[in-house]
Amino acid sequence: MSEIDLNLLSALDTLLAERSVTRAAKILGLSASAMSRTLTRLRSTTADPLLVRAGRDMVLTPHGEALRMRTRAAVLEAQALLSPAPHSVDLAVVQRTFRIRANEAFVEVFGGALIAAVGAHAPFMRLHFSGKPDRKSAYLRDGDADLEIGVVGEMGPEVRVRALFRDRYVGVVRTGPGRTVAGLLHVGARPAGGSAGCGDRLRVRAPRTGGRLFDFIDVAPAVRGGSCAPLAT
Repeated sequence: MSEIDLNLLSALDTLLAERSVTRAAKILGLSASAMSRTLTRLRSTTADPLLVRAGRDMVLTPHGEALRMRTRAAVLEAQALLSPAPHSVDLAVVQRTFRIRANEAFVEVFGGALIAAVGAHAPFMRLHFSGKPDRKSAYLRDGDADLEIGVVGEMGPEVRVRALFRDRYVGVVRTGPGRTVAGLLHVGARPAGGSAGCGDRLRVRAPRTGGRLFDFIDVAPAVRGGSCAPLAT
């Protein structure tokens, strides 16, 4: 087996990300003709066209699309391996802006404390918060965000994910006659004591409002006349 030129890895990563020979050449500091020759070599090495013409644009082949995230992860790992040995960072002199994607609830609850901590330990550092209209990982991958906080989906192998905390819903109602909550959940009274054989928990479902689930809670069943009756419906 012939030895593979690992210099092609960076070129492949840039070509797959930009989907353009001209833009890839500009990023890598090459001429368009040199980038075209590199693409030819990549096509020969992978036995796949990788990029094909579709009207006025270039699109990835299925194999090129399959390689895109794997190539990005390989390049990032190679960069980490060849980086200088880690050393302690003096936060007091760091000057940069960190872009954080988070929903309004997180910013309202934790934003103040986070800003105060950054101000105390890194006075030249700035935080820029932006909303989360979607859960796409492209913001992190493309460098448009440094950190994303919230419920995340599949982010790909090149994005590090760590759990910060777990949350749960808690419903609180007064005792007494049945009440209607927001016209959606009917809450009944729960008498003292229980009845053998009744389940411990009941999942309450509520209609969707504006395409989103209004609420869902787990409640214990109430007992009426010796039979199980839900505390909430």
